Amino acid sequence: MKIMNVSLLCLIVGISIPHTGFTQDTTSFPSGMFAELPHERASLRSGSNGVNFPVTTSDPQAAKFFQQGLAELYAGTKFEAARAFREVITRDPSCAMGYWGIAMAHRNDVSLATEYMWYAFDRSKKANPSERDLIQVYARHFGSTQEPEMLVVDFETGKRRAKPTLADASDRVQFFELQPLLKRYPELTELRAIAFYEDPTPDRIEELTGAGHPIQLHLARTQEENLLPMRYREAAWRDVIKLRWIDCVRQRQFADGWYALGLRQFRLGGSQQGPNVAAAEALEAAHRLDNSWLVENDAMPYERETYFRNLALFDNVVATPELRQRMAQFTLSAARHPKGYRISKNIFEGMNYDRDATPSAGKQKFLESLGPLHWTAPKAPNFALPKGSGEGLMSLADLKQPTIVVFYLGFGCIHCVEQLNELRPRYKDFKNAGIEIVAIGSDPIDEVKAAMLDSLEVDGPTTPFEILCDPKHEVFKKFHCWDEFTNEALHGTFLIDTEGRIRWRDISEEPFMDTDFLLKESQRLIAK
Repeated sequence: MKIMNVSLLCLIVGISIPHTGFTQDTTSFPSGMFAELPHERASLRSGSNGVNFPVTTSDPQAAKFFQQGLAELYAGTKFEAARAFREVITRDPSCAMGYWGIAMAHRNDVSLATEYMWYAFDRSKKANPSERDLIQVYARHFGSTQEPEMLVVDFETGKRRAKPTLADASDRVQFFELQPLLKRYPELTELRAIAFYEDPTPDRIEELTGAGHPIQLHLARTQEENLLPMRYREAAWRDVIKLRWIDCVRQRQFADGWYALGLRQFRLGGSQQGPNVAAAEALEAAHRLDNSWLVENDAMPYERETYFRNLALFDNVVATPELRQRMAQFTLSAARHPKGYRISKNIFEGMNYDRDATPSAGKQKFLESLGPLHWTAPKAPNFALPKGSGEGLMSLADLKQPTIVVFYLGFGCIHCVEQLNELRPRYKDFKNAGIEIVAIGSDPIDEVKAAMLDSLEVDGPTTPFEILCDPKHEVFKKFHCWDEFTNEALHGTFLIDTEGRIRWRDISEEPFMDTDFLLKESQRLIAK
């Protein structure tokens, strides 16, 4: 990466170069953590049994990851679905259905969905007939039967975005568009599940379940609170899903299956007040699995699509007032993110039962094997890096107060310097709040020292916080600021408390620029 003079970059940034720019129109594109593909490689999980959509691929592992991605898609964990589908196209770039899966998982991002559905359509010529026909239905829906126009959204990196032709990619594909495929390929029962995924109403129950496809768990998509009127969801759970404890055990890692079972048991209780043990058991399983995912990924609750929704319902049936109070306190104090998943209102008002529902002793051991009941902020990885000033090393143990740690891609990255320039004049505000700032960059120490001396000669002291050097990206990788698919460094912003725990994070292809939010949220979190 070419190193630029810090003072020159300060001048460049000072004239307010926009973070993104459009040369062809004023189309606005989403940004941030959920407008990007997952950055960490997927691992195969047990429990995708029942999902079987044959895909054209030369890699047997890619085929398994596709089934896993499809199961995650049905379950509503779209980000994990996208991770599995990205694994598919990494292992086999010619697999058309892998691109279809990414488009489906990111369909709320119209631009990204349009782009990846085009990639699927372009590769579908070598796919089998059922894949090709399915992709054509969706390519027509997204307007992706021809290569989309790509707009420059970042002049520095050359990043481009597809100009969407569809106003809202969240609109469902109509059942009549998929119906010819169901008749053409009656042996491909997975098409029934896809059709129900698009149109999960009682009108489709008899037509789509006649062949006995094992959709007990995979149609848990119907639990999405804003997808269907209540009577439709009730009918789908009662007459189609028929979830049982044993079904969820067989596919144990899908938290949404446990959630759907718990919600079904919860509503089967009708209007009578009293304990609902079956619901409590299933909802505890969902919550433990969500916590397990957070631990596995060193993640924050707002990075899990289903976390607060699952927690909200579990809170209605937990065993004791003490446990419920602890969960309520956690919900209020949990970290927030401007683009993170969160529950905006109590969607379960008026559904409370008495608080004496407890898991049976026989199932408690199994529940405990799924994950922890309570989430704890992850420990920050240890590090010891040279200071850019040349004055020795700084380690995690040297952080004696809550600290904002910013990972930036070197002084040659204009966006990175823009972020540092946002933080420099606010340093006193953070210090007055009892919060330190440390930056970790990818430049070698000699180049950082030279850049800092150049800045000192021209402007006087301009960087009040320490700049550490990680040219081999070893610490970047420890903090997950690394795209494992492309082997590239990512931007990262973290809040680490005095116990060395990560209380907040943002990892992205773009730096986190909302300094006001970062200060207020950090103050709120360290006060808890």
